[in-house]
Amino acid sequence: MSLIVAINTPENYQHSAEQTFPIYAFEGMGGLGREERTEVQEEGKSLTRIVKYTLLRVNVSDEDCCINLYRKVLQHCTGLFARRELTDTSTQKAPLVCREEFTLPRTFDFRVWFPMHMSVQLKKMEGKLRSVDLIVEVHDARVPISGRNPQFYTQLYTVRPHILVLNKMDLIDMKLYRKSVEDYYMERGVQHIVWTDCKRRKKKELRELQTKIIECIRNEPRFNRTVKTEYQVMVVGIPNVGKSSLINSLRSTNLGTKHSAVAEGARPGVTVRVQNRVRVLDRPPVYVLDTPGVLYPNCHNVHESMKLAICNLILESATKPHYVADYLLFWMNRIGDYSYVDHFKLDDGPSDDIQRVLLGICKSRNLILTRRLAGERLTQRWDIDTAATIFLDLFRKGKLRDHCLDRELLLRHY
Repeated sequence: MSLIVAINTPENYQHSAEQTFPIYAFEGMGGLGREERTEVQEEGKSLTRIVKYTLLRVNVSDEDCCINLYRKVLQHCTGLFARRELTDTSTQKAPLVCREEFTLPRTFDFRVWFPMHMSVQLKKMEGKLRSVDLIVEVHDARVPISGRNPQFYTQLYTVRPHILVLNKMDLIDMKLYRKSVEDYYMERGVQHIVWTDCKRRKKKELRELQTKIIECIRNEPRFNRTVKTEYQVMVVGIPNVGKSSLINSLRSTNLGTKHSAVAEGARPGVTVRVQNRVRVLDRPPVYVLDTPGVLYPNCHNVHESMKLAICNLILESATKPHYVADYLLFWMNRIGDYSYVDHFKLDDGPSDDIQRVLLGICKSRNLILTRRLAGERLTQRWDIDTAATIFLDLFRKGKLRDHCLDRELLLRHY
């Protein structure tokens, strides 16, 4: 695009606010200057455009020509601003207006999934405390604050020492969030925090956890278990945070066994009862009890419930993928992450309407649902449910730039 801009020459230049400097637009200068109407010629057509500029404080003499003046302006901005082309404001799209608050229909109950076996198994876990030296709580690093069951504090941690393990560390920016999360819990009395990635079974983090387990047991009074030469650990947490994966990873790393000692899966509710103990270390002998995930029956708010559903910590049948995808869209737009537009090739750009986004995914992926009606007639429609699942997988598979859903809670803490 050819762009002609009128520049004041030294002959008619006076150092006053009424005169204009060379009109160039620089990134980052939008909020620093004042509006000025400038005549621009583009392909023979005169267009009146409004550009924002800054009156830069540069030393200008009467001997300076327009080229020297431009060089001084450019030199002043080196390393700070990047030159950009002026565009017609009449063709620009209006900025995306996001919702201030996420709401659900009144007919939808957002209270979390709490099957009967959870309350029963929590009582069984209490009954096992007499034979346990340490409790390890596993939680999802993508929601380091939200979703933790406060019943673990009142019914388990008051009796035995505990370690907090934040699993799936590969899905968040550790350089950005590690210190803030650890500071948050240190202020609340949680002294032992370990980060792990059980999917990849990184030996460094697993060795750190193993060392921390032995240190905590040896440094704390064992009471009725003082005469025991073996150590026993109970692993607790909410569903699908990686409790069984952690046990299998510890066992595989230390004993060299490849087969899984406890069942694990990619959905909540695989473990439904307190399991028999599993040996994970020989010297000293350490045994681990696997337990089912237990959610807190009284969820605090819709945000906490939806965060757990996004991370697949609650069965989708209890939350409905359409509403969960809507919350993910709300969260992404709030933090300014519009990567879903390029990922799904949405022609309309970012949107705060989940129906438009899911419809765009259906068109780009050709998601058509065919069903047979009465007789032999077939009907087709867009498969919105599959589109919602695909949209959620964008987060669950780590394809976004940020995966810490509790970033606002951490910022509020500071």
